[in-house]
Amino acid sequence: MTALERAVLTRIQGDFPLVSRPYDVLADALKASDDEIRKAIDACRDTEVIRRIGGSFSAAHLGYVSALIAARVEPLKIAAVARHAAQFEEVTHDYERDDTFNLWFTVVAETTDLMTDITDSVRAQSGVHSLHVLPALQTFKLRVRFDMMSAEGEAIGPARDTVDTSGTTASPDSPASCNASVLDDTDRRLIARCCDDISASRTPFADLARDVGIDESAALARLRRYRGVGIMRRFGAMVRHQRAGFTANAMGVWSVPPPDATRVGAVLAGSRAVSHCYERPRFADWPYNLYSMIHGHSVADCRAVHDDLMVRAGITESRLLFTDREFKKSSVRYFAEHRP
Repeated sequence: MTALERAVLTRIQGDFPLVSRPYDVLADALKASDDEIRKAIDACRDTEVIRRIGGSFSAAHLGYVSALIAARVEPLKIAAVARHAAQFEEVTHDYERDDTFNLWFTVVAETTDLMTDITDSVRAQSGVHSLHVLPALQTFKLRVRFDMMSAEGEAIGPARDTVDTSGTTASPDSPASCNASVLDDTDRRLIARCCDDISASRTPFADLARDVGIDESAALARLRRYRGVGIMRRFGAMVRHQRAGFTANAMGVWSVPPPDATRVGAVLAGSRAVSHCYERPRFADWPYNLYSMIHGHSVADCRAVHDDLMVRAGITESRLLFTDREFKKSSVRYFAEHRP
């Protein structure tokens, strides 16, 4: 990527301007013309570094339920089981990882019953010996933003200003924080539309609003409100981190005494290389309760971050799970029935 592409991509992951002419704002901030900004974004789309530019929403704020699923599957059956899981629209990420629990996928569903139906269906597949549902009990960090610019212009990791080390007593995705009842049909149409990519025109929100059937100022006001109350975590570019230079990633799982989970979670979340950090339930055959996604330019980078975090957190029982195969990676489609 060019220096401008790196600068633009760093900026728009979490701060795509919610204004009528967003490229003018970016041009002023980055000392470039709006044409140069648009060409840089188009180039990142062409190389598939950018998956889409749109909204990232809180599942529970929209009345949805979500969980990470871990399954122990016979190696010769794992591809068939993974494909079975991937057929469900509610399954967004579906990976084989190199451990005893070797199939990991996420489910974002409209109801608990639907999630149960999906997990029961996967559990019933031939070769599945154990399956655990792992909802987030605490969320310490959920900021998938990568800083592409160091002093030398190199990609260096999740942006420093995305770190949240405060810890939480309850996940921001918990049902207690859900306010889906305040959403009307226009909200649902707008949110559904924002699960897709915006147009490449100079006025993408005018195009988006036209699709939804409202005027641009109303669409922008609603999007700002979603962000302000937590319905929308961010409006920005969703990045394929491997194509952006972060070719390695691993899930660190940590066994931590529950009373110490908040302290250790804050330590893990404080690392620039960590994009996600959660507390989840533990099980007799899988005693890990903290989860962190670690990103780097190589496997060695991820191992070095993991080892450093073990020392800083004072944890001795941990595993690092690398991805062997990716079966599915997609954005959540909220309110699909309202999609324009």
